[in-house]
Amino acid sequence: MSLSEDEEIARSASADASGQDRLESGLACLTLLLNFHQIPADEDQLRHALGDIPAPEPFEFVRLANQAGAKARTVNVLPGKLSRQPLPAIAQMHDDSYRVIARIDGDQLLIHRPVACGAGEAEILTLEAFRAEWLGEGAAPTARGVLLLMTTREALAGGLRNFDIAWFIPALVRYRHLIGQVLLASSSCSCSR
Repeated sequence: MSLSEDEEIARSASADASGQDRLESGLACLTLLLNFHQIPADEDQLRHALGDIPAPEPFEFVRLANQAGAKARTVNVLPGKLSRQPLPAIAQMHDDSYRVIARIDGDQLLIHRPVACGAGEAEILTLEAFRAEWLGEGAAPTARGVLLLMTTREALAGGLRNFDIAWFIPALVRYRHLIGQVLLASSSCSCSR
């Protein structure tokens, strides 16, 4: 075997490991966020739903989240605008692995770093240290990173609402013509007596 063939085999093995890390960390982060939003999810089920994609891109995780019942999308964000994003969110790192940004407080970020055994590590990073991991060392000041944002319809509607007449308003609006006809018929029947 020549040196170039050895390099090619090493490069291929490195790409497989990178794709596997991308898959495992992405699935772990997605499972964590779905469970945070009270959507039952299991890494094995998500892996099965993903199919035979060795190194999925962020849009594949968006598809999985939407299939699970969440509303998800990806955005390209400047590091200085991270504090304006809804959290928690999944960040695609420079090495193509994924991390969960749980909280931002000033210039410190609480990051969840998933590990292969299913558990994870939480760590606090400064914005500059996170920027170096997220975008890579020496990234341009205008470089943007990829975030996967996720929410649920219940969260968009205002969370757990009190049970009152507001629960019935959508049904009343939907069937307003039928309800109007029933009220008209009942009032005409009561007037004819």
